[in-house]
Amino acid sequence: MPSPTSTHSTLHVAAYARASLDHPDPQEQLARLEELAADLSLPTPTPFIDTQGHAATPAWSHLLAACSRGEVGVILVVAFHRFAGSIKQLTRTLDRLNARGVRLISEGDQFDSATSRGRIAHQLVSCFVSFEEVGRSERVREGQEQARRQGRRPGRRSCSGGEGSLKEGPGLMSASSGRYS
Repeated sequence: MPSPTSTHSTLHVAAYARASLDHPDPQEQLARLEELAADLSLPTPTPFIDTQGHAATPAWSHLLAACSRGEVGVILVVAFHRFAGSIKQLTRTLDRLNARGVRLISEGDQFDSATSRGRIAHQLVSCFVSFEEVGRSERVREGQEQARRQGRRPGRRSCSGGEGSLKEGPGLMSASSGRYS
């Protein structure tokens, strides 16, 4: 695999593949993405492969860094879930790529950020993320107000002792013995 940080050649098209329990061999993903590139008359993509599963994604980080340096103009993925663990992460990534002029194409999701359909889909998903964030904030404020009306202090219980504290109990350190229960 060519180094994603090499300076002797400029990357234009990148293919991102990630191994997982249900798809342990990323070569199948890469073959699909190379075929997609050929169908779209794009050059053969440079592969970026994460083999450690979802927890470790160094190749994805290298790919985003290459995008930031202007070395990548198109990213091909088999599906959004190969790199984004949530809708919020997906919209943030799309925002970041769009700001850099990088086109994202997801074969399985039939998404292309350079098309009007892709731009509309991105805007709709962004609206839902924003709506959910506002709703979550409103629910937290409502819960805090309800706690105040009931004479309780909003937020987490104190660990310092006193009424309603978490000083002792299952899984917490006992003040008298200094041991976990």
